[in-house]
Amino acid sequence: MRKLFSEKMLDRAGERPLYLQVYEAIRKFAMSSRADKTELLPTTAELAAAFGVGENTIRAAMRLLADEQIVCRIKHRGTVLTARQNPADPQANSRSLALVFPTRGGIWKETIEAMQDEAVRNGCSLDLYLYDWRNLNDEQRAVARAVRHCAGLVLYPNSIGNDDPLIRELENRKYPLVLFCLFFEKINCNIVANNNFQGAKDLTEALFARNCRKIALIGEYGHLQTMRSRIEGYRKAHEEFSLEADPRLLFLRTDSMSFSDELTRFLSETRPDAVICPNPAFLPGLRSVAAKLHLAPLQYGLFHFSGVISPAPADDVASAVIQTEELGRAAIELLCHQIRNRSSARRKIILNMKIETSEKKE
Repeated sequence: MRKLFSEKMLDRAGERPLYLQVYEAIRKFAMSSRADKTELLPTTAELAAAFGVGENTIRAAMRLLADEQIVCRIKHRGTVLTARQNPADPQANSRSLALVFPTRGGIWKETIEAMQDEAVRNGCSLDLYLYDWRNLNDEQRAVARAVRHCAGLVLYPNSIGNDDPLIRELENRKYPLVLFCLFFEKINCNIVANNNFQGAKDLTEALFARNCRKIALIGEYGHLQTMRSRIEGYRKAHEEFSLEADPRLLFLRTDSMSFSDELTRFLSETRPDAVICPNPAFLPGLRSVAAKLHLAPLQYGLFHFSGVISPAPADDVASAVIQTEELGRAAIELLCHQIRNRSSARRKIILNMKIETSEKKE
C-alpha cells in the first residue's frame, strides 16, 4: 500500500485540533488527482500510526469525512473514497451512484450494506441521500443533489404516492433510474421489487392449510402498488380455494386513524380466525386486542424482512420473507447495466418471497 499520510502533515504546535487536521489532510488527498477511488484507505490503526495520533482522533476525523460523503464504509471490506468528491477526475461521476432513501438504519441496514458491496464490485461507490419519507419537497431536494453528483440513482419512493411527476421527469430526461420496492404500475422505468402478489397468495394459502377460512388482511398505504398487489394475491388464493373474499375483512390503515381503536373495532365486528399483517411489529398489538375481545386463538400471517428477527416459523405464525439484500444487489446491478447501456429497454425485476411456516400443533 502506498504511504499516503505522515506525521509531517500535522501542526502539533498549532491551535487547530488534531482530528480536524487529520480530516483536512485526508480530504485534501481525496480531492487530488492522486486519489485512486478503487483503493482502500488504511485501517484506523494504520492511520493512527501514520499520523502519530490516537485511534479516537482518527475516528472523529472519519466521522466528518463520512458526513460529507467523502468516504464510504463497506462492510467486510473497509473504507473507500467516494468518487464524486474529486473534481479533478473527469470520470468521477461515472463511478458514483446514488441511493435516495428514507432511512439509514433499522431493518434496512444490511440491505444498504449489500448495495454498497455490489456498487464496489461494479467499480463504483454508493452515496446515500436521506429524505423525510412523507415530504415530497425533501425528496425532490435529495433527488436534485443526487442527479448533480451521480451517474444514476436508486430511488425508494415516498409513502404518500405523490412523487410520480418527479419520476416521470427523470425518465423523460433519460437519467438512469431504478425504483426500489415501491413503484407505480403505469410508469415505464426500471423496477426492482418484491412479488407482493405471490407473497400474499402463498401466505393466504398457508393459512387455509391450517383450516382457517375467515382470514383478515391488514395493510398500509393502499394507494401504492405494494398493497394493491397483496390484495390481488389474497383474493386469488380465495378464488383457487373456491371461496369468496369478504371485503369486510380488509383493513387498510391510514395516518388519520387511531390504530388501536380502529383495530379493536375491526376485529370485534369481523371476528376472523386468522390475520395477515404487514410486519411483525403489528403482532403484539393484534394478540393483545384478540385477548381483550376473547377471540378464539388466531393464526397469523406476517410479511417481514430477511435478516430481521422474526417469530416465524411458529405454531400460530406463517411468514412471507422479503429478501431485502437480494433486492438491493439486484437494484445496483440493474442501475449499472442501465448506465452502461443507455438505450436498453427498461426492466422489471420482481423477486419472490420465501414462505416460512410450521405445521399447526393439535
